[in-house]
Amino acid sequence: MKKLLLLAFMAFIIASCSDDKDNSPTAPSGNNTGSFFPSKVGNYWIYDVITEDDTEAPTQDSMYVTGPITEQNREGMIFESINYATNETSEVYYSTEGAKLYAFSNFTSTFSMEGFSTEDFFEPQWLMMIDTSDVDWKIVRTGKQKRTIDFEGTEMEVEIEISADGERSADTIYTIEDKDFKCHKYTMYMNVGMNIAVFAMDIDIVQDIYIVDGIGIVEQYQRPFTVNIPMVGEQEIPGMIRKLIRYNIK
Repeated sequence: MKKLLLLAFMAFIIASCSDDKDNSPTAPSGNNTGSFFPSKVGNYWIYDVITEDDTEAPTQDSMYVTGPITEQNREGMIFESINYATNETSEVYYSTEGAKLYAFSNFTSTFSMEGFSTEDFFEPQWLMMIDTSDVDWKIVRTGKQKRTIDFEGTEMEVEIEISADGERSADTIYTIEDKDFKCHKYTMYMNVGMNIAVFAMDIDIVQDIYIVDGIGIVEQYQRPFTVNIPMVGEQEIPGMIRKLIRYNIK
């Protein structure tokens, strides 16, 4: 079940789409991500990834800035991630506009199981993930999206709805390599509602993100949560920590 929910944000990156495409950001001014999210080519970050229940060995992954990108009339930067345990690579696009951080979502990171993925339901677009000038903000409201899928030879109707919000918490002190830094904490709240054939699931996921000016993301914490699966029962998904251990900022 742990592998059922592929939460990266990135997992930080919440795969979803806005409730009004005409209101999605289009200003082509996103290459300069500013001091709170440095994005010069060659910058990199290396993280320890730890699952709280100790059933999986700690792993490492890294994130590198590889170059510029333009999607839907917005300029951003490509961040390539490498999972050292599997050697799998993936790309995320980030862009900023003033105090706001955007991510380009292609929906592969939110929910996936054999037969379908959330990327089949929603069109990719830029999402405002963080607004450093506000205390709370809306990330997405998808509304209900329906598709008919083929699951092991059987056609099923699937309905998915995703909502997500962000919140800024009080600043804290974060220690990296015996040095103390002022750290900004942001929390993302996501709800995934799903109806598949004769059963329904409602999943609440919370992730805390810690950012240090001039360094970027220093820690992400996906809090533990419960998924109630019909005919199976409640499944406990352990928390996961992604913690910065080395970095290079130009």
